Amino acid sequence: MSPPAFPRASVELRDTVGPGAAAHTPVPPAPGPDAVHVWHIPLDHPLHRTDRAPEYRLDRADRDRADLLTDPGTRRRFVRTRGAVRLILAAYTGLPPGGLRLRAGIHGKPELVGAPGGLTFNVSHSGELALLAVARHRAVGVDVEQPRSDLPAARLAERFYPVEERAWVCEPGLTEDERVRRYVRLWTRKEAYVKAAGGRLAQGLHVPVGQLRETGRDRADGIRVSGFAGPATVYDVPVPDGRLGSVAVRGAAPCPPVVHLWPDGTEAGASYGRGTSA
Repeated sequence: MSPPAFPRASVELRDTVGPGAAAHTPVPPAPGPDAVHVWHIPLDHPLHRTDRAPEYRLDRADRDRADLLTDPGTRRRFVRTRGAVRLILAAYTGLPPGGLRLRAGIHGKPELVGAPGGLTFNVSHSGELALLAVARHRAVGVDVEQPRSDLPAARLAERFYPVEERAWVCEPGLTEDERVRRYVRLWTRKEAYVKAAGGRLAQGLHVPVGQLRETGRDRADGIRVSGFAGPATVYDVPVPDGRLGSVAVRGAAPCPPVVHLWPDGTEAGASYGRGTSA
């Protein structure tokens, strides 16, 4: 079986799968400097190669880490996330998946050693969904969360969020589910900003993430954020099953995301609007 095809093809990856074997995978072009690609990776979707053949996608460090995971579900999600990340990054760079060198950077944020073409990436997961954000020459962060009905949103907002955001979460007349959703929406933006900045979450909780509303398709236009690590633009991204997701790209210039669906590469929507001031 050939690796999954990407219909919006413009680049071809040649990857050695085994002795004398080669696979040709058409892929979409890598993002330009003014866009970020966000990949939906369903972790309950069978991949082209199973995790019984990890040498196809994972390096020794990945395999060693997977071997330490005793819970089968946790191991499966790790292997499938890391495998898909390697396949996508390999398609962008032209390198074999197992040959990519990933390392933990500051505060554990993964990074691509050598960063061919200035490629940067970040990963987040919630249950059976992972998000991969890929940009060029700009640090990127992504977060996805599943709102929980038992989350004490008002109490947490009062403790951690700036005054305007607390008021938005605690607005009278909201149902508890609406309150939780507002709290988590702000959280994903903050988490994405912190990950793009390479900082710690505690540094970002008090950073205003503006635009206290949700708009069509569960996203807002780009939000200009200025916090402890300087300016960034944050975008809400559409995710399935009631989850909430956001992506942040460092720098003042807009960098709207384009969402792709793994494994077929289908583009889930057009580029989002230009960043706007918070």
